[in-house]
Amino acid sequence: MIDLQIIGLAFLKGLGLIISPCILPILPIILAGVVQSGRKRPFGIIIGFILVFTVLPLISHQLMVLTGIESDMLRHAAYVFLMIFGIILCSTKLSEELSEFTQHAAMTDDVRALRNPSGFFSGTLLGAVIGFIFVPCTGVTGSSILISLGLSVGMSIPILIIALVGQKIIGNLTFMKHHIHKIRKFLGLVIIVTVFMSSGWLNVIKNITFLPKVETGINLKNDTKLINGITPYPAPEIMNIDVWINSETVSLESLKDKVILLNFWTYSCLNCVRTIPYLNELYKKYHTLGLEIIGVHSPEFTFERNLMNVSHAIESNNIAYPIALDNQLSTWRAYQNQSRPSFYLIDKKGNIVYAHVGEGEYDVIENNIRHLLGLSMDNPPKEHKKIEKHSFKVTPETYLGYERMEKFQSSQSVNLDTDKTYSYPPYMRLHHWALKGKWNFGKEAITAKRVDASLIIRFFAKKIFMVMGSENETPINVTFKLNGQSLDKNAGKAVKKSECLVNQQTLYEIIALSQYERGELEIISQTPGLQVYAFAFD
Repeated sequence: MIDLQIIGLAFLKGLGLIISPCILPILPIILAGVVQSGRKRPFGIIIGFILVFTVLPLISHQLMVLTGIESDMLRHAAYVFLMIFGIILCSTKLSEELSEFTQHAAMTDDVRALRNPSGFFSGTLLGAVIGFIFVPCTGVTGSSILISLGLSVGMSIPILIIALVGQKIIGNLTFMKHHIHKIRKFLGLVIIVTVFMSSGWLNVIKNITFLPKVETGINLKNDTKLINGITPYPAPEIMNIDVWINSETVSLESLKDKVILLNFWTYSCLNCVRTIPYLNELYKKYHTLGLEIIGVHSPEFTFERNLMNVSHAIESNNIAYPIALDNQLSTWRAYQNQSRPSFYLIDKKGNIVYAHVGEGEYDVIENNIRHLLGLSMDNPPKEHKKIEKHSFKVTPETYLGYERMEKFQSSQSVNLDTDKTYSYPPYMRLHHWALKGKWNFGKEAITAKRVDASLIIRFFAKKIFMVMGSENETPINVTFKLNGQSLDKNAGKAVKKSECLVNQQTLYEIIALSQYERGELEIISQTPGLQVYAFAFD
């Protein structure tokens, strides 16, 4: 039996949804729908909206379960409908054809309804369209017809108020009466602009260039050239370092007349770890020719401040260049750095002349090093392998501690720094994760508090890495399942026979697929104390 309190909360949530960004695209539709309409049309809009908004979440939920279609796809489909509707409003001809269509669709035995396409029945059709558009945008998925009804009724009240007030204002102003067609076109334009702003399509368009790209590859001439350089500025000094590894204390002042490559990194960051082989190669090739590489280890998690942990990572990755433990992030802040990994190339005068964030551009970095060292390009550096492209968006890096937690999908609310029992939802959305059993949400990580406490995440990726550790520094066995099955050939380097021994706080490779795929990974702790900090995907 459905608790009336839950339905009441659903009603209040419906009222709250009216202030969400999703309301912006449908406001012009509501106003355009009541222009030159009868008094009954706003009520028809509400009836149509309630009917569709009550039923569609349940249907869409089942559709996602049966077909694997993601809510983002439904949301973008709704934006396409919105765009089409906006284009129709901007065209007098298309608006008239739509009006004629709604007239015939709203036919009844009542001749007045036939003669008045701006009445109750055509309003019901428009309300149904608004409901169809609004559901995917809000991301609401119904678990009960009564809960969905509570949501839709809660939302319909402010929508009705907007429709009635808008109709009255437009009807009472003589200027608006004489410029109805212009107002309709203006509202159509507002819909189109709002769709682009709300859907994220503008970011996609920005990433598309219709002009030839400026060539930034290696200069194959004997005279080297600085590529992607910046206006030189003095490099801040390396400061307040806790410990130096592989070197005595180093300062930029003491390295005058050397070319310096400064790298901000941390040992449990997947992107940082993948840059290490290239840095090792550069150090081996150019250190004796005047290059110094300094790794500024800037911790992201508390355990990364531990000297033993960092030293083990340096040894495991065969790093020979100096590493500075910037545990207080003093140098990080001095450089106003924001990302890991980040690279700053400093010339012999102590000026930063090139900067790069993230992986890639290894050939450019090497070319610039050669330029600053005054080396010829008789044997230019080869271009390194490009990052593989794929058709779908890889699941983004996911943090589990409450400080940066996102896309948590268990039905229960999160209790901070408190043991609580959680459960899996009936359906997992892509890029989302959930817990089962007793867990504790900490600032940086979640901690399993009972045997068989488990975590599940739905992903799109080729490889999956996890940052894990043990609460009591006692080794913990963790079991993994991929799509409900044990791991065999798809196991990553850290997994054997579907199990991983978590014996230090670091990055573990869990899944290694042959191609990019969607799937569900389940992690089961065999003993309490497992700490999970983050997922990284490749």
